[in-house]
Amino acid sequence: MNQAKLKMLLDEAASPNTSWQRRNEIQRKLHHAAVIWLGPVVNKLYIDTTQNRPDLLPYLFPFFAIVCGYDNTGSTFPNVDWSLM
Repeated sequence: MNQAKLKMLLDEAASPNTSWQRRNEIQRKLHHAAVIWLGPVVNKLYIDTTQNRPDLLPYLFPFFAIVCGYDNTGSTFPNVDWSLM
């Protein structure tokens, strides 16, 4: 997933105005984008954060960027686009 799109989804999920239905859709997108063996970790972190401190989701961007994002280098784990923070 493009890191800019990823950051927008995390910001959206962090908003108190975002419905649980939409947060579940975002979770599925993140899980689908994750490196296959890290999907359960992505789900656990996302679910626990949205249930307890959704406002912290944007601060977890570096983790999600490495696991779910991509860059154009072809690397398995992309570099974080820190300008999005």
